Amino acid sequence: MSNGELQMDDKQKQDRVDSERLSRMFQTLGIGSFGRLYFVPEEIWIKAHGSRYSKKSNRRGHPGCSIRQEGLGSLEAVPMLHGTSRNRSGCVGVEDIMGRRQMTWFGGLRPVPLSIRNWTGPKESRIRSTPKLSLSEDESVAMQGMCVRKGWL
Repeated sequence: MSNGELQMDDKQKQDRVDSERLSRMFQTLGIGSFGRLYFVPEEIWIKAHGSRYSKKSNRRGHPGCSIRQEGLGSLEAVPMLHGTSRNRSGCVGVEDIMGRRQMTWFGGLRPVPLSIRNWTGPKESRIRSTPKLSLSEDESVAMQGMCVRKGWL
């Protein structure tokens, strides 16, 4: 075996160890579980939604709601719904996500897969928790029903 092959094996081993650590951390923190709420920077939404998303937005970001059903702790992308203050037909309203008495509506845009790498990195450009950590029981039932009706689950 050449020295290059040994180094590659060491790098692959380190990558595997890093992935396992991240996976355990995400599982412990409940990151990406169904109904978890987040603040997602606008640049992430723009990249994820592509041409369907307004590139003229000057907001720092919008709330997001994970709809991942299983695989908590896996390093797969987390399916996320975009939240907005606009109520559209067929959407689910969620109260007080950002610690203010305001409704946020989910379901106006299709869910997009967000890489778990978006939870790491510089603070201003990473996904972070909101003051309200997750949906209430009633909100969770409504969200699940909407996602099933729209064929997302």
